Amino acid sequence: PNAFFPEHTWKKIFSHFIENSDRIDNNIFIAFEGSLNHINKFDLETIQRKSPIKFLFISYGIESTLKGGYLKNQGNPEKIINRLNKVGIVTKQNYILGLPHHTKKNIDLEIKNNLKFNPDLYSVYSFKPIPGTPLYNQLYEENCLYDRSLPTDFLYAFNFSLGALLRTPGSSSGSITI
Repeated sequence: PNAFFPEHTWKKIFSHFIENSDRIDNNIFIAFEGSLNHINKFDLETIQRKSPIKFLFISYGIESTLKGGYLKNQGNPEKIINRLNKVGIVTKQNYILGLPHHTKKNIDLEIKNNLKFNPDLYSVYSFKPIPGTPLYNQLYEENCLYDRSLPTDFLYAFNFSLGALLRTPGSSSGSITI
């Protein structure tokens, strides 16, 4: 599932499995994408210990530690991640580079902030070429980042693709340095 809404329904499901655990022979493992704050509302210790339906894996997003996305996780996801790891849930953290507020100066801080959370896995996404890289600088100088010279789906793509750029008129693989 993508998150556990409505929450009360999922809490009933877990309660049912805990109450009937003696009649169930096999475990069921759940992998999902969701919010750290949301999963933190569940009694994870009891679920992982007593229920035949258990959490295996959570993929969550921090968005940016330099903006409001970090604040919505109350600025302290380490505590929640440690709790998840303690009860045996594998954690995968997703974060984004190339957001409008990222600069060559603060992108190192964004990476450093995300690495300190210490999940089991990381995934980095970029909306655009990363600020400060030769590719970004070249496209910026040529006024290609914010005008119609790049396809609209590329401008707002979730996972910047060099292949999409190379298919853009006027670009060639020999003229681009990453």
